[in-house]
Amino acid sequence: MLVPMEKIGLIQREASDRDARVSYAAITTTGTGILQDAFTTAIAKAKEIIPPASVKQFAVLADLLGELGAIFPDQYHLLLAWFCCISGYL
Repeated sequence: MLVPMEKIGLIQREASDRDARVSYAAITTTGTGILQDAFTTAIAKAKEIIPPASVKQFAVLADLLGELGAIFPDQYHLLLAWFCCISGYL
């Protein structure tokens, strides 16, 4: 799965300083640019399809996102970005 992304310059391999058997995938400048473009597009589309909500609804949503963040800590940044998008912070 990573080899095609490496071939087109989205990621690059980085060797571990501690273990010669380990290598890491690091996003490149090109990959970062594409990711930022995708994020911008996702935000624009979300603003088109997600209706405005009241302050009370956002308070409930913020509580739910906090709970989801505890359940899915590796995805918390995506939840936070989505919340910021629909609440008008982005």
